[in-house]
Amino acid sequence: ITTVIAGFSQQKISVTEEQNTLSVGSVNTLTVTVYGMSYDDAEKAWKKQLKDLNGDVKVKKEVFADDCLIKDISDNTFDVYAMLKEVDNGVKVIAAYDLGGAYLSAASHKEYFAVVSKLMYDFGVAQTKEAIGSDIKVAEDDLKESEKAKEDLEKDIKKLEKDIEDYKQKIEDSKKAI
Repeated sequence: ITTVIAGFSQQKISVTEEQNTLSVGSVNTLTVTVYGMSYDDAEKAWKKQLKDLNGDVKVKKEVFADDCLIKDISDNTFDVYAMLKEVDNGVKVIAAYDLGGAYLSAASHKEYFAVVSKLMYDFGVAQTKEAIGSDIKVAEDDLKESEKAKEDLEKDIKKLEKDIEDYKQKIEDSKKAI
């Protein structure tokens, strides 16, 4: 699953499967990058995502969620170990899903993998859109502020031009009086 988010540059959002070393050792993981978001905001959003899965979330060296559940797939719970890394223009979320003795992989858990992969993809897209939306809001506010400043300057220029004309008239009147 891949989406391209248009912004100042195009960023590709995709979920990749790879081996990574987490606190539990070298395990199969799913990775997605959230663009335009700070580490703290990404971590906060990821913790919320895990809590939405009914996980008991703890953060130490990495984000750990105990007893997560996706009822659409199974009544069995799973644990999530996730590491977040700052990357150029975003944060990479690297997550391992412990299904109870085996870590999620495309080869061994097709149905789970498809759902969890989509879950991570949707997370990446939603958080990137939110970050871009925040950037757009800030830019719009800056534009409004600049337009207001421009209007104020134009008013000041008109007033100063009127003052110049008034002073020219006073000079002419004074010359005639002399």
